[in-house]
Amino acid sequence: MLNEEGVGFGKMEIRKAKKEDLKDYLKLKKESLEDYSKLVNKEIKASVKKIKKEFNDFISSKNKFILIISDKEIIGYITSTLKKNIYQKYGYIDDIFIRKGFRKKGYAKLLLKELTKIMKSKGVKNIRLGVRKNNRKAVHFYKKNNFKMIHYEMEKKI
Repeated sequence: MLNEEGVGFGKMEIRKAKKEDLKDYLKLKKESLEDYSKLVNKEIKASVKKIKKEFNDFISSKNKFILIISDKEIIGYITSTLKKNIYQKYGYIDDIFIRKGFRKKGYAKLLLKELTKIMKSKGVKNIRLGVRKNNRKAVHFYKKNNFKMIHYEMEKKI
């Protein structure tokens, strides 16, 4: 995987998550859910049990990855799924998160770069994701990294 000097943060590493990363992932996921709750203007919660299951599903599946940035401390992650249908195989970014204080320093871009390498090695030609339309910073970030709008996802409350 990728190893290089971080921007003013010493040694940086991007790697697949390991079982011993669970404790740090729980903290990051909690911060991620707090951020997302503000974005959707609704409290979003997940039990520790559910987050542990999500984590274990990701690290045990060969089609899903968690890539993390570490400087002796996990500061971010990206999760994705390799999807197939009768027409194509593609990657789908489920979640990407960088801790406050480490944002706008190029870490998310490095995660995308590493994920792209992994997906290419699996024969994937496209990576997709969903983003809330009111999450302007994320939309800007993805556009800056060559993602393009291809369809609208709509929802109806029932």
